[in-house]
Amino acid sequence: LPDDEIATQELIDIHAKFTRELREKERDKEETLRIASNILQKAHPDAMPIIKNWISIIQSRWEEISSWSMSREQKLKTHLQSLKDLENSIEELLRWLMGLESTLLTLEAENLPEEIPPVEELINDHKEFMENTARRQPEVDRACKPKLPVAPPSKDHRKPSRASVLRTPMYVLEIL
Repeated sequence: LPDDEIATQELIDIHAKFTRELREKERDKEETLRIASNILQKAHPDAMPIIKNWISIIQSRWEEISSWSMSREQKLKTHLQSLKDLENSIEELLRWLMGLESTLLTLEAENLPEEIPPVEELINDHKEFMENTARRQPEVDRACKPKLPVAPPSKDHRKPSRASVLRTPMYVLEIL
């Protein structure tokens, strides 16, 4: 699934077109099943199992495609909603960060007090500020999480042989 709303919406539009075409083809399927039923009524007894089999195949494949279509549509809509939710979350986090930046800039402009009790109060305020910031870290991580491609699992789990290591260029070994 794409990582942006526009591409996801395009996929939803393409899928909607596919769904319309599927509904149009449903009439053809129904007509085919009606004709097959008529043929079945007039068919030789030896041909009946074959005709019934094909009727069953048509119905099961149709159900399979319809089910897949509904599932795909739901998956695309869910994905689009998750992208919108992520965008809203990012916007809210940016507003929150701008507020924090504004607070920090305001506090930075103030002179530090010379007495111990006010300094201790500022230290406590800073601790609270850091705790509040740390509480939002999971949201930040979720919003900033990169989409990493999944590599197929390696089929060869053996250690490389000494000979293959010796043939490996030195610059590759330095990287490893």
